[in-house]
Amino acid sequence: MTTLDSRLNVADFGPERFSSREMSRLEFGSRLLDLAEDSRTPMLERCKYVAIFAELIDEFFQVRVVSLQDKVAAGVETPGTDGVRPR
Repeated sequence: MTTLDSRLNVADFGPERFSSREMSRLEFGSRLLDLAEDSRTPMLERCKYVAIFAELIDEFFQVRVVSLQDKVAAGVETPGTDGVRPR
């Protein structure tokens, strides 16, 4: 029996393997809207998907966009984990 550590190669998990949290959440929102648009999905489920999407976008703008604006105002030039600088 092998341990998990012996099967994992840390070099396989570099920064290029990860996406930014913000982009991941927006991609999730896109998938929610795809589900909500599917006419095969029951109407109540479609409404739930839209409600979850609305909460996600609301949080995105209230927290993430404001944080980005604060970084720009403070003159932060350091790129995030995705390699993009605040602008």
